[in-house]
Amino acid sequence: PTPNRNEPLCTVGLVFMEDKTMGFPRVFVMDVIPDRTATQCTLNGGNLLVLIDNEDVYGRDLDYIATILPGR
Repeated sequence: PTPNRNEPLCTVGLVFMEDKTMGFPRVFVMDVIPDRTATQCTLNGGNLLVLIDNEDVYGRDLDYIATILPGR
C-alpha cells in the first residue's frame, strides 16, 4: 500500500515525510518509533533518506520508497 499525498509513511519503526520544496522529492525521517526495528539503527528525526540497502533513493518519492520498505 502506498501513502496518500502529505500522509507520513510509517515502516520498521520509522515515520517518513516527503518534501518537494526544491522541485523534486526528498524524503526525511520524521520520527523513530520506540521499541521497533529502527531503534537499533543510528537514525534520527530530520535525517535525509539517501540509501536503502545500497540503493540510491535520493530524489525518489514516497510512492517508490513504500514499494521497497516493509510495513506501512
